[in-house]
Amino acid sequence: MDNRVICLMDDDTVMELDLKKCIDEVPKLYTVLGNERLLSTLKVDAGGYGFSINDSISIEKRIIKKYGVIIPIYAQAFMDFASHCVVNTTEACSILGCSRQNLAHLIKTDVLHPLKEGWRENVFLKGEITRGE
Repeated sequence: MDNRVICLMDDDTVMELDLKKCIDEVPKLYTVLGNERLLSTLKVDAGGYGFSINDSISIEKRIIKKYGVIIPIYAQAFMDFASHCVVNTTEACSILGCSRQNLAHLIKTDVLHPLKEGWRENVFLKGEITRGE
């Protein structure tokens, strides 16, 4: 865990924020650094004015702009990539022509590697799913 967050800003820029750099302005961040469970509670605030962690630590847009580094990609390009190149469990099963149980077996046997695992759904890169077709 490297404590970095990627932020898609409302002006179509993408910023990378190292949470360690924000500790002086948001001391509560110290409690979540390196804690993947707490960092997984990150939620974007309504309207894109920042984000919160564990519903108790808020990072304002001002702080993101101050400490973040612009990544040379447009937020819309990322959204386009995600909509065309990321699939969920249901879509993966449809592409592979298999059941959820078979898909779970492929994950357990290290044949497939989800980007994100969930209780009922996983998220995969579409290229990984279609490479064996």
